[in-house]
Amino acid sequence: CQSDFVRGAAFGEKPGKLPAMLRTGRGAPAGLAIYQGTAFPDFFRGLLIYPDVYRKLVRAYEVERQGSTFRVTREFVLMESSDDLFRPCQALIGPDGAIYIVDWRTPSGGAGRVWGDNQHGRIYRLTWSGIEGTPAIEPGQLSDWKTLTAGRDALLWKALQTTDDFEERRRAQMELVRRSQGNPEGFLAVVLDSQQQPEARAMAMGGAAQLYQASVKSALMAILSDEHPQLRRLACETLSRNVPANDVDRNLLVAMMPRLEDEDPAVRRAAALALGELAETYPAGDPIRVEVGSAIAEALKAEDRSDAYLFDGLLRGLERLDDDGLRHLAEWVTSDKPALQDRAAYCLRSLRTQAGADLLDQLLDQNSLDQLSAELQSHVISTYRDILVDPPVQASAITRWIAR
Repeated sequence: CQSDFVRGAAFGEKPGKLPAMLRTGRGAPAGLAIYQGTAFPDFFRGLLIYPDVYRKLVRAYEVERQGSTFRVTREFVLMESSDDLFRPCQALIGPDGAIYIVDWRTPSGGAGRVWGDNQHGRIYRLTWSGIEGTPAIEPGQLSDWKTLTAGRDALLWKALQTTDDFEERRRAQMELVRRSQGNPEGFLAVVLDSQQQPEARAMAMGGAAQLYQASVKSALMAILSDEHPQLRRLACETLSRNVPANDVDRNLLVAMMPRLEDEDPAVRRAAALALGELAETYPAGDPIRVEVGSAIAEALKAEDRSDAYLFDGLLRGLERLDDDGLRHLAEWVTSDKPALQDRAAYCLRSLRTQAGADLLDQLLDQNSLDQLSAELQSHVISTYRDILVDPPVQASAITRWIAR
């Protein structure tokens, strides 16, 4: 790999780049896992497990929600070894709930030689043997998933609705989808039952999405106003990924637009991205596409940049609509409000598509950038070098602007 000192921003310090959740320093993370089982104490749930080949250890990170993303609240070494060949390269959660660490066991430092000798690799099995105040937990059996998926439908539905083990719930979902014969009604009954655990409803939503039909779309639209923000977020994402282009209608887009003002920032971000993707299926200039672009632009105008992931999600939703979305940035450039002009310049500096390059051409040809300070003009013009498309942008409008 080669560093890009012009476009690179390892810490998200440039417009259009996002900050990392945590600066971990030099290393070679690989095969990450999230623990959501029941064979460890509750404080293990949600841990990010991070095998690092280069540093020869396995770290774990506790995270919590922060705005539209997460932040690390604590980190610790989960596993290390005195074996100089220890190279942990993957973490997996087994059917028994144990954590399995794959050890490459090689003299490589993570670069150059990318394999072991096919003889000395190891798999470590981690279980909870207990500490003072937190007793040992007996793990399950390696046959647990096989037993579950061979069981009757009633056993599978019970697992999907009541287990606290994510992997067990997911395998119940997969088997129920296989047995469904294309009928999503069982999943939809769980999705729409507000008495069910949110985790069960989320997994059922994923099952229903694999059996997409009109009733699934209707149920997901109903969940857009559910009391649980994570279900609202998931409904936005599931609709954007599963509704075919010929089934994207005005009712769907109108139902989703209020989520741009949702109290939860993660929902707002998901809604902006979903609306951009869904409205993009309409031809340029179509009234509903223009309406969606205006709604996202208003949400973008109202957000400050304190939540970088939310702000970026709104901008990317707008960017998906090409001129029907980006024309709002052109209007902001010519505003008589310095704060709005500054926002426009930041957004322009963050664009990464051909439509963004076309907008820059337009602003230069119309002398609209003359409304900005010299500093902002230079920032906006530098965007051309960050738009990597094929064929490359010509940026000939710069020459014409300079000539004038």
